[in-house]
Amino acid sequence: MLEVLSGACGSLTSVACSDASADNTESLTLYSLTPAQPTKCATTPTMPWM
Repeated sequence: MLEVLSGACGSLTSVACSDASADNTESLTLYSLTPAQPTKCATTPTMPWM
């Protein structure tokens, strides 16, 4: 799974999401984005299937 997020750490918003295609690759095309300094946020992922 590939997800693009926007916002500050602690209040991120999903911009786009992709699940594996038939050939098991991930791909997203994004338009009209504003360049920003990348930020790394460390969080505990949620696992809805558990």
